[in-house]
Amino acid sequence: MSLSSPSSGNSALNARGSRGKLTSYLEALKYISNDTHPEGWGRLHLAIGNCYYDIGRRYSTPRDYWYQTVDEYNQALVTITADAFPELHLELLQHFIKVLVGLRETRQAQELHEYSTDFLQELLTQANRSDESRKQLTLKNIGFEQLAVEIAIQYGEIVQGLEIAEHGKNACLTWQMYGWTDQIYSPKYNSILQLLNPTTVAIYWHISPSSLRTFIIKPNAPEPIPVFTPVLNVAPDEFPLPEAVNCLVEFEDWLSDWNQQYGDYRSETSDKQSKINHSWRKGMEQRLAKLREILSISTIEQELQGISNIILIPHRDLHRFPLHGLFSSKFSISYLPTLQIGLNLQQKNSSRNKSSQKLLSVEHPETKDYPAFKSAKLATLAISQMFDNPHRIQGAKATKPQVEDAITANYNIFNFYGYATDNANPSTSQILLAGEDKITLDEICQKPLNGYNLFTLSACEIAPNKKDITTEYAGLTSGLLSQGVSRVVSSLWRVESTANALVTIEFYRRLHSGTTPVVALTEAVEWLRELTAGELTKWYENLLNQLPPEGLRMKAQLATQLYRTSQMETDKKLYNHPYYWAAFVVSGLS
Repeated sequence: MSLSSPSSGNSALNARGSRGKLTSYLEALKYISNDTHPEGWGRLHLAIGNCYYDIGRRYSTPRDYWYQTVDEYNQALVTITADAFPELHLELLQHFIKVLVGLRETRQAQELHEYSTDFLQELLTQANRSDESRKQLTLKNIGFEQLAVEIAIQYGEIVQGLEIAEHGKNACLTWQMYGWTDQIYSPKYNSILQLLNPTTVAIYWHISPSSLRTFIIKPNAPEPIPVFTPVLNVAPDEFPLPEAVNCLVEFEDWLSDWNQQYGDYRSETSDKQSKINHSWRKGMEQRLAKLREILSISTIEQELQGISNIILIPHRDLHRFPLHGLFSSKFSISYLPTLQIGLNLQQKNSSRNKSSQKLLSVEHPETKDYPAFKSAKLATLAISQMFDNPHRIQGAKATKPQVEDAITANYNIFNFYGYATDNANPSTSQILLAGEDKITLDEICQKPLNGYNLFTLSACEIAPNKKDITTEYAGLTSGLLSQGVSRVVSSLWRVESTANALVTIEFYRRLHSGTTPVVALTEAVEWLRELTAGELTKWYENLLNQLPPEGLRMKAQLATQLYRTSQMETDKKLYNHPYYWAAFVVSGLS
């Protein structure tokens, strides 16, 4: 007697993607009963429903697939009950609301949402549940609040939708960085408008389990402008895939490709030329052009007549990408983690004493297992000459005790020219110091930093995530701004050392002349982007003449750089590729 696997008689079981999964789950149902295996049987119907939903998202008219999803979720509810499997019951309800929102069954979605949030609250108030358990349960089910944004929009309540989105972002950041609390501070729309002026708008993105939304918030506008206009009444036989759903599908595909390529690039250990020729760098312009198309940036820009300043508020994985680089270079662009953080900083800034600039500079720590910065000493020497009595902590002296003591002293600008890793996790997002020392975001969030006008993290990197972010991006910038630092300049990936040094020096030079940090970075990046070999040669000559006598070694290094650029074609743009300029961002007050 020969044994055969179930797939031997059904070639569809070997298919990939959602269709392959669907076939496998349907086959598995033949071997599981709801009487003998209630949880497994319910999970299978949940999984089958998810497959139908995902398949439907790939069609211009998904209605039939999504009604099959509803049937499967109803089957799953037979055994996945609130009493038997409470947390799995919540997961199922979240999926159910998602498909109802997609089908524009808004009233049913709202009723199920009200039941779900009441049940979640019941679980949270259980006497034996710890604060950490409450935090984890709420973060796991943050999709309910995100879906409430979609329900509000389908009812035409755009202001309410934005306010719910903002509340969810503030809640996630609060819980991730500071622990559980049921007191979440989040602004109403009238307060949000106080961040703006006649030449400034805010672009606000929100990702829910069902959709990717964009709000344009204009000064004095009665309500935000949604980029994808909600369709409130659709006949059953006219059911196109909603634009906001399609936007999310396209972004998820784009994100998967970026993550794979960037992860491969980071693990590349060959020579420098292999990095330059890697497909992540080679294809960056094309990828960013695709992201611009997905996010409908050209449509957004049509609403920006008379605007010179933009505040970008990303959501979830969107924090990881150079969204500013998708817009015309005529705009000065800054970022905020949430609108509430912007309002907090605005209030603190209005009461802050305007004092002289006092620089704390932590320079090229000798971090274990990380290569030295080739241009770090030159950049930090040039920057330090712009300040009176700067406090410089260099190399092996940049230990955790030394830096922690200095950072809480009376300084208002912190320049960190070393490695920092940002990965949306407060316990592992960290500033790397000498040896194996580091300061984590968890530790940063315990320090009084509201005296700082500026933090610069010259070689920060946002590490790729194995999983998409479902809550909110809680990284170094979010933590520093939430602790009262007015502005943070950082990078999204590690840029080649010379380009990094050029931008940093030019940023501080403009800052020293009285330009605001947002304009200073905008101008420094645009300068780098258009910089020719001939212009850089003259720049090196000027810098060489300005260095103090103690910079003798730096002068030798600078002379070498000067010779190299003088041998190039004078009109060649050296750093026009987005790899060199798009990574630099400024967050905080505009």
